[in-house]
Amino acid sequence: MPALGFHSFLVYRKTLDEEFSSCKMLTQTELEQSIEKIIDVFHVYSVRVGHFDTLTKMELKLLIQKQLPNYLKVREIHLGSDLDKNKDQQLSFGEFMVLITRVTIATHEHLHHCGEGEGQHQGGLGKGCGGKWLS
Repeated sequence: MPALGFHSFLVYRKTLDEEFSSCKMLTQTELEQSIEKIIDVFHVYSVRVGHFDTLTKMELKLLIQKQLPNYLKVREIHLGSDLDKNKDQQLSFGEFMVLITRVTIATHEHLHHCGEGEGQHQGGLGKGCGGKWLS
């Protein structure tokens, strides 16, 4: 973006806001809603301490306890693990998504395991498969 005076910036900002508002009016698919929800949940916890767009160890622990109680045990997740690629003791959104991807893959495999045959899903977690199964 080129250098703008204050008035030009306000006009530019208003244009962006209008474009964003028109995008939000479109009907989102289930998958698009799910992606947006992951982002929203990340930000609910990332803004509590330190940098607003990273999770500290405490924020990650709280997120797991509140948002993934049937999927993960907090003691199994170590912030210094391979999730924290740059070893800054915080998880960026990208680093957090590695955890979400791993949980999603394991959940998918677990649901296949709970099904009666190969390629079948048996409900969701808590519908015949329940419990804290992923560590």
